[in-house]
Amino acid sequence: MVSVIDKARRQAKKALEMLYEDTCIISSYGKRTDSKTHLTSSEPVIICKDQPCKLSFKSQPAISESRTADTTSQSICLFLSPDIAVPSGCEISVTHKGVTTTYKNSGKPAIYTTHQEINLDLKAVHP
Repeated sequence: MVSVIDKARRQAKKALEMLYEDTCIISSYGKRTDSKTHLTSSEPVIICKDQPCKLSFKSQPAISESRTADTTSQSICLFLSPDIAVPSGCEISVTHKGVTTTYKNSGKPAIYTTHQEINLDLKAVHP
């Protein structure tokens, strides 16, 4: 017999997943050895593709003053199913409202019964 708590957790997980309006591609670097040259190199390995998720932004105070430059701070968190194993340090590309943004160095996931939360860093590309 399924306990009432387990049933409530499944319903809560299903309700949260209804809020997942974004999708993501999660990749990690893995080692590959060339069979001819026997050289080992790192290359991206896709963990999952088109995974439903929810991107959340939390802004800190508008501007922090310093002697060198004024800065702003933003915390970016990805909500994802707890069924996906996401190691720390992954590169995650999220399509949010039609725009795809790539994030690097994903933090260690905080895994809950209904979801997991992963802190992200923007992968800035400077010209």
